[in-house]
Amino acid sequence: MSWESRADLAESMVAPACDFAGLVHDGDAEAITAFLARYGLDDAPPETKALVIVLGAMVPVFEFSDAQLLAWVGGGPVTVLPCVRAEPEPEPEGHTAQELRAAVAEATRLRRAGREVPADLAEMVSAYTYWRKQVQGVRAVAVQAAAAETEAA
Repeated sequence: MSWESRADLAESMVAPACDFAGLVHDGDAEAITAFLARYGLDDAPPETKALVIVLGAMVPVFEFSDAQLLAWVGGGPVTVLPCVRAEPEPEPEGHTAQELRAAVAEATRLRRAGREVPADLAEMVSAYTYWRKQVQGVRAVAVQAAAAETEAA
């Protein structure tokens, strides 16, 4: 595989990598499992899965833009789309993002313990899911716009 092909592949993985890091930070085990399966890692050794998850956890995805996270790459053959989060991400309604993430984590702990998730917590989990879909939609539009800009240049 040529370096240009590797660079194109790496660039195409920026948005999925950020989404994965978000799933890891959110502690959404089912979504993490589905993501790993989508990228062919469902049959990977446990060490490989653990390594990928730990790397996702190390990414401060909620604090920096994709371009900022990859700025250290510099002038090498890998190019990064212009700031993929050019538009501000939508804020959740009624709760802070941190409150919603905490609710998801608590609901996950309760389910794992075999306990029932209270209705108010389940409602916050639903609000979180809706908000994450909005964020992913904004990112997808931004990635398409940035790709079009890059092609035009």
